Amino acid sequence: MLAPDVSPFNIALIYNGLGERNETLAWLERAYRQREPRMVFLKTESKWNNLREDARFQDLIRTIGTPQ
Repeated sequence: MLAPDVSPFNIALIYNGLGERNETLAWLERAYRQREPRMVFLKTESKWNNLREDARFQDLIRTIGTPQ
């Protein structure tokens, strides 16, 4: 069980660094559901470049509603 102050966004960063795409996307979904403010930067932050072609990531970007 995670401590309440550990953001799902941070967990997603760790999994992304490990190359665990499914886990990364699952944690990003959790971050979205918890209204993590940093989610608005998914579209522009280079640390997520490896996920850009993944349909699940693209769906998440659309769900968040970041401007084009």
